[in-house]
Amino acid sequence: AIQRQWAKLVGKELSRHTKPVSLRRGRLIVHVDQPGDNFTLNYQREDILKALQAGGLLRVDELVIRAGAVT
Repeated sequence: AIQRQWAKLVGKELSRHTKPVSLRRGRLIVHVDQPGDNFTLNYQREDILKALQAGGLLRVDELVIRAGAVT
């Protein structure tokens, strides 16, 4: 559900370089393929968490950003 909504949550451009890959115990792991996108996601972290919680998709308490392949 999060992957389907990801582009709406973070915007089209950022969604091309980031990908939610895992959700366990309220912890969402997101891979980024460019260092600048790590900064942007960190900057938007609270807004993303609020949107996920408001949408009632799944319980997400924490956003963890890691370098990784985005395909």
